[in-house]
Amino acid sequence: MSKRGFASSTSCGIVGYPNVGKSTLFNALTKTQQAQASNYPFCTIKPNVAKVAVVDKQVKALVRAAQPEKVTPAQIEIWDIAGLIKGASEGAGLGNKFLQNIRSVNAIIHLVRCFDDINVVYSEGDVTQLDPVSEMEDVQTELILSDLDICARKKAGKGQNAVENQIWAKVFKQLDSGQPVRSLDFAFDELPIVNTLPLITAKPLVFACNVDSDSFSRGGNRLTEKFITYVQESYPTIPVITLASLLEQEVTELRAEEGEEAALEYMELSGMSEEDSALDRLLEECSNILGLQKFYTAGPTHVSSWFIKKG
Repeated sequence: MSKRGFASSTSCGIVGYPNVGKSTLFNALTKTQQAQASNYPFCTIKPNVAKVAVVDKQVKALVRAAQPEKVTPAQIEIWDIAGLIKGASEGAGLGNKFLQNIRSVNAIIHLVRCFDDINVVYSEGDVTQLDPVSEMEDVQTELILSDLDICARKKAGKGQNAVENQIWAKVFKQLDSGQPVRSLDFAFDELPIVNTLPLITAKPLVFACNVDSDSFSRGGNRLTEKFITYVQESYPTIPVITLASLLEQEVTELRAEEGEEAALEYMELSGMSEEDSALDRLLEECSNILGLQKFYTAGPTHVSSWFIKKG
């Protein structure tokens, strides 16, 4: 984060219900214990922020080929944002403060709970009634309502020309129908006008299904199947990644305490692949939705990757 507290141009915020594993995912991505991850709602108040290296397959291949003295991958800034609940757009659960944090980032990782561990508090009460689709739609509704409030004030503003009035009327109609702004098609010259407002539902999005270790080794469970099917039907352009944040954090801890060999052995037993890591795929999706591509420089002294805007 800059000295003024603004996000970088490559920032992604992790959002979702309380206790879905946001801070655990943050710790796994950053390979730290920077974020407190506890079994009660609103453990996170102030967002945790860190830069995360995007070590993709190309970087790994260049490292194997060049055997460099130093490796510097491109980085994405990750924000661990406090959980949202129903009524957040009206201030429930300190919702207005948390919504402002989401407005500060460039893209969103929406983490949904796809594990039914009764030992982890479920903010809606009975974990046997866990429904990742309803959970996701509740959060998306709060984001839409928050944007609707901002857009209504902008639409009612004075001093706007006919083109601007037409754009804000289109955006307001979209939000009022319960649909996110990102689903609209804007002309190239309309985008700068839309981007003058910090509309959360205009931000690019990736969904992440958080599962337990057993489900991850099997490639998912009934909850991920239901969620992925729904997203493919309702939001076909939005990518979905299945991961196990607690398992990823355990690998990070094991690597720090017992070394690389022990971590790799544990990964193999857990059905994880170093070459096709769920976290690496998540970061790749983040760079894609941010409209970024990479170029590489390599030699015996240094391998680097760099972000540039697509196009």
